[in-house]
Amino acid sequence: MPTNTQYNHIAFTKHARERMQERIITEKMVRTAIRYPDRTYIEDDGDTKFICRVDGARLHVVCKPVPEEDKWLVKSTWVRGEDDLGKKPYTRRYSVRPTPVMPRAALAFFNLLFAAGALALLALLIYTFSR
Repeated sequence: MPTNTQYNHIAFTKHARERMQERIITEKMVRTAIRYPDRTYIEDDGDTKFICRVDGARLHVVCKPVPEEDKWLVKSTWVRGEDDLGKKPYTRRYSVRPTPVMPRAALAFFNLLFAAGALALLALLIYTFSR
């Protein structure tokens, strides 16, 4: 990680605020990506791109360093693989875990019931063929 990622303040351009609203990205998500990035890249124009997995989303944040003010200026942000066609908000399907189909206690009961039935059938077969 480059040494200039330790600025204490974060500011947002109008463009970044608009994109955050369209793409349902919170300030907290952006701050997390900047403070704890998985990867950073210095772009040709001097901007820094932060990439971080936040709340199950692969968040990209492009910032311009402003060292004289000890801050990052967030220029844009997006989630990899998601779009905002028609500027419609989207929902992240992968942020909610599906509930199990059957609770473990019920599954254990049915396994026990199946085992008892199998033993009863085996006993009946042994009795029938031993006569």
